[in-house]
Amino acid sequence: MSLTPRSVASPESVEVVLTILFREADGQPSKALLDAVRKRVDERRPLTDRLTVQAATLLPFSITAMLALRIGPDLLPETPLTLAGFKPQIDATAWLVSEVTHNFTEQGYTCSIRMERR
Repeated sequence: MSLTPRSVASPESVEVVLTILFREADGQPSKALLDAVRKRVDERRPLTDRLTVQAATLLPFSITAMLALRIGPDLLPETPLTLAGFKPQIDATAWLVSEVTHNFTEQGYTCSIRMERR
């Protein structure tokens, strides 16, 4: 872990809230990582300042997109998928089909897919 020293002058004490978002697994930092950050920053803070080190709150989200897929009605839940052509963070994510709805109409075949991170 690398922290770049910065200098800030304030005539009054301040409260510093440092929120950590981990870039691996589910985004939640371990207690050990939070403790290590707290210890490292605490060594450099003025005694009159208050420090809180906390994990980021992950919010649920969904992405709705129209995709042209070269697959047929054999797509089932638990099928692994790889996406390409989106943001690098999305392309690099391993996806798993969680829900599939197949529709056969007079206009043809369509398929709705719900995915989650593997």
